Amino acid sequence: MARLDDVAAALEARLGARVERDVPSGPMTTYRVGGTFAVLVRARSEDDVAAVGEVLDGADVPTLVVGRGSNLLVADAGFPGVALVLAGDLDTLTIERDEARAAPRSPASPGSSSTSASRARWAARCG
Repeated sequence: MARLDDVAAALEARLGARVERDVPSGPMTTYRVGGTFAVLVRARSEDDVAAVGEVLDGADVPTLVVGRGSNLLVADAGFPGVALVLAGDLDTLTIERDEARAAPRSPASPGSSSTSASRARWAARCG
């Protein structure tokens, strides 16, 4: 079982400045309140998302996909794990069967792409 500090260090080694520690959650929620994310990753490409998945594979740390923040409340004590935000041009998540793929902005096909909020709900359902 990997410790959160080890996971954060591995993410920083692979993704550099796209990984931050102790980031306030308030600016990412519609309520503008809440504790910090222990580790926040701003994935800007499919490769970034793949790197996060590889580092987290087998690591027993809490993971959260942050959408637009309209249904997000973070306890004042904070979130003690890795929060993932799709940033930059990554604005859609294509879901086929049990597989998901982040992609740059493009015209959406009905039923094949999702908003950040529905992406977060899907991720929560999948565990």
